[in-house]
Amino acid sequence: MLLGNPHFPWNGRFRFTQQQLTIPGQYDVAGGSLIGSPVVNIGWNKDVAWSHTVSTAYRFTPYEYRTVLSPFTYLTANGLLKQVEKRNVTVTIKKPDGTLGTRSTSFYRTPQGYVIDSPSQLMGWTPLSFFAIRDANGEQLRTIDTFLNMGKATNVRDLLARQDAAGGMPWVNTTATDEWNRCVDEIGVLAEMAAEYGQTLTVEAVATFTIGTLPEALNVVGTIAKPNFKLLIDTMHVARTGGAGLLATIDPTLIDYVQICDAPLGMPSPEVYMDEALHQRMIPGEGELPLVDMMRSIPPDIVVSMEVPLRSLREAGLSDLERTRLCAAGTLKVLEAAAVSI
Repeated sequence: MLLGNPHFPWNGRFRFTQQQLTIPGQYDVAGGSLIGSPVVNIGWNKDVAWSHTVSTAYRFTPYEYRTVLSPFTYLTANGLLKQVEKRNVTVTIKKPDGTLGTRSTSFYRTPQGYVIDSPSQLMGWTPLSFFAIRDANGEQLRTIDTFLNMGKATNVRDLLARQDAAGGMPWVNTTATDEWNRCVDEIGVLAEMAAEYGQTLTVEAVATFTIGTLPEALNVVGTIAKPNFKLLIDTMHVARTGGAGLLATIDPTLIDYVQICDAPLGMPSPEVYMDEALHQRMIPGEGELPLVDMMRSIPPDIVVSMEVPLRSLREAGLSDLERTRLCAAGTLKVLEAAAVSI
């Protein structure tokens, strides 16, 4: 869970308002934004959530200028006389009667930033001097680009990379979490609960899941680091995600047991993959998985179970016992070829 504390007021023009920005099939971000922002400032998508809090960096620097001859003429640090730059801005507004109109105002600036007139903060524009504020993030559009790209992030590291690419938010610190971190945190809680009852919890890498590869599963086991939390090696999932060659390098104490089956070696679409995993696994030795090499890499004394759901054999009328005998016979041949003691 990510809690956001932006250190901004709850009321007034600097409050955050709820915002949803969606382009079907391309962009989907929800969260909060400052009034007038075209993008979500603090929020989340389906993979990652982020928040900001104002940093302690010196973002706004006041410069005092001594006026000469008129309030609009000042003396620079190297003794030159310069005129304050005047910028006229016109915007479209909605009138009380509902029609559109325009409103114009003038802003004044120096090379360091815009002039302010704030007597309450001891920075009034007087006949003797005035102040301009230098904004570290002033007059650049990278802020909007950065927020927009953050909404496309798929994890925390991707979020950081998108921030660094534009450098559009030098005034805030960012906190974030993603689906991966949340997944690991929740598994850790489950492992603690299982330990209270003397049970072992396992993690199985499945290509279409958040923990999709054997290295990722090993990372989770190492992160949680509890003796009752271990690996479940499923031959189909591990082989199809390129993890078969890693089996021999794994600390045997991290493996709880193995599920054996066979399958085509290629990676099908997610829909076909899950249908195979649930209903169409093959009898060991009848597919393309490197089962013999994988079994040779498994440490001794590891439990090997069979997970071979075969809808086609059931629909052909074979009983549970007949299907089990076929699967057991195939498994024994693989283990014998791998010289695994039974």
